[in-house]
Amino acid sequence: MLDRRKFEVVIEETVHGYDAPVIVLKYRGKYFLLDGHHRVLARKVLKLDFVEALVLEPLEPVDIKIEESVKRQRIRSIDDIIVK
Repeated sequence: MLDRRKFEVVIEETVHGYDAPVIVLKYRGKYFLLDGHHRVLARKVLKLDFVEALVLEPLEPVDIKIEESVKRQRIRSIDDIIVK
């Protein structure tokens, strides 16, 4: 769940040109958004086509629980995020 006030500020910042890259993790062929949820959703609402991202990809196999965390929170895509 995202904070509505912060989301509105991020939309205004995006409209005025502020747009820092988001951070994603490439893990087992999927991309997981680690930082920048407000920015991604703001760009979607503004109908902007792309998001700049810093992509982190482990050099060696690692055991992390990100897939379990995402399933537990019932988030499959950015469309599943709620702004309140």
